[in-house]
Amino acid sequence: MKKTVLGALGSVAVLASAEASAAAFADTGETATFSFAGFVELLGAPGPDAGDTLSFTFLTGIIGATEEFEGLTTSSIDLGSDGFDLVLSTGADNNGESFTVDYDRSGVTDFADDSGLGSQSGTLTFTVVDTVVADLAPAAGGTQTEIDLEAVLSITDSSGFYSDVMGVLFFSSTIGNDSPLGTFSVTVSAAGNPVPVPGAISLLLTGVAGFAAFSRRRPAQ
Repeated sequence: MKKTVLGALGSVAVLASAEASAAAFADTGETATFSFAGFVELLGAPGPDAGDTLSFTFLTGIIGATEEFEGLTTSSIDLGSDGFDLVLSTGADNNGESFTVDYDRSGVTDFADDSGLGSQSGTLTFTVVDTVVADLAPAAGGTQTEIDLEAVLSITDSSGFYSDVMGVLFFSSTIGNDSPLGTFSVTVSAAGNPVPVPGAISLLLTGVAGFAAFSRRRPAQ
């Protein structure tokens, strides 16, 4: 099967669920963020279509980490033995796709008030539990395709120090239909004020919509 490498922009927005005993990633009203970049491949013929698969491959290290995410180990992103793939469809097709990132709080300089000083370590796991948006639309006079994908995530901590959180993976890319080459980036943000899970998902989707609108205003590469 032919693979086409394509460029992409992605983001994961995260809000904490209501677990009073667990630590927060950021102070109330603030967010903790980190990013990483790399390559993503379109599995199949050139020109993405509904039902095609995007496969995350080579990754850089963690960049731009703030608040509690400063403790993330730079080169610890792990896509697992099967990699991290996203099918361009809504529903359960992507359920179970996951990646992990290690952390060590001894590297944090801007501690969240609820978390306090410390040197706890563990692994955060980001797992897709539902895909709610998978849109493809022609762009640039039909020579490109715009992709918008949003997936609800479950984020857990192996050590139990941080609160389990719900999140949304936002993936956006405008790609040519003639096998373009490019890179992708993913940004993760975690809010400091816990909210119940149903409300978290609603707020996350609202925030993602704003990020999508901003991304669409970017000039095509």
